[in-house]
Amino acid sequence: MVDLYVQIITSQKLSGSRGTGSQKKKVNDDDDELKTAVERVCKLVISYLLAPERLKDAGTGEPVKPCLVHGDLWVGNTGTNTTDTGEGGGEPVIFDPAAFYTHNEYELGNWVPERCGIGGFEGEFVREYKRLYPPAEPREEFEDRVRLYSLFGLNYIFVVCFRVRMSR
Repeated sequence: MVDLYVQIITSQKLSGSRGTGSQKKKVNDDDDELKTAVERVCKLVISYLLAPERLKDAGTGEPVKPCLVHGDLWVGNTGTNTTDTGEGGGEPVIFDPAAFYTHNEYELGNWVPERCGIGGFEGEFVREYKRLYPPAEPREEFEDRVRLYSLFGLNYIFVVCFRVRMSR
């Protein structure tokens, strides 16, 4: 299952293939430098950090099982239900999902970079997340995996959106 996961992550997230039709061709096929960089990251980084024989559930020691994630969770897709009359304020809400099955740590990719302003790896959000969902083994590579996952959102923003806009 993890082998398939690595293939999906490689082809769907890192290569910028979330664009459609002419966007994919325009963005990915005409940029040899981007293709070379993606190939190197896939070959050297993804195949190492997400290798099925290495990535294990912290509690069971078994290979990590994919779970359903929001897929585009960031501060812009969160809010508070202001119609809630309960004590302590409104209930948190999330919206605009791009749900898919993946490693649960993927969800942190949009939350830890400094650009998010929530304290990075030492912030309260990540500390609480790690308490509820301990990092997979090898634990010492947790931050590296999350940094890798953060590339996928950046790749989409800067490669697909920015370049398509610039080519118009």
